[in-house]
Amino acid sequence: MKLTELLKQFKFDYINSDITNEKFTLESDGLEPTELVHFDKNMSTDEILKDLDSRGLVPARIEHLIQYAIQNSEYTEFIVALGSSCVFSNGRRCSPYLYQYGRERDLDLGWVGDGWGGGCRFLALKQDKALEPLEPQTLAEPRTLGSLEILYCGHCGNKLTERAKDTK
Repeated sequence: MKLTELLKQFKFDYINSDITNEKFTLESDGLEPTELVHFDKNMSTDEILKDLDSRGLVPARIEHLIQYAIQNSEYTEFIVALGSSCVFSNGRRCSPYLYQYGRERDLDLGWVGDGWGGGCRFLALKQDKALEPLEPQTLAEPRTLGSLEILYCGHCGNKLTERAKDTK
């Protein structure tokens, strides 16, 4: 399924024009169980990713965010899916978020470098049900340290995750 087909299943009042099939690829149907995490404080993207990891969670992708909107049409929170992102020509990485203001329901993009306010919620998946936290083309080349492979953000260089090096 393509992103545009999934978007037709829910009537958003506004969709950012950069949310396209070319910039966001779907890797699942988005029907995996999700959790909504609220930190209730301002945090950087790196802090959020570390906290989610410590809870055994990874950030949800755009398809999970849209399915959340379909299943919860009365959401009132600012809900972010950090597992999907696109990078613009100026180097800014943006992730999709849902927002409802009055009766208007929007699907927009937020710059991950700004950090996130205390009112934001983050959609996440259990790691055993999860996909990679970021689309592969947005990751820098992994670095190895002994038996660990460390993945860094291709945009800001922050460490995203580490895992045992594949020895095959």
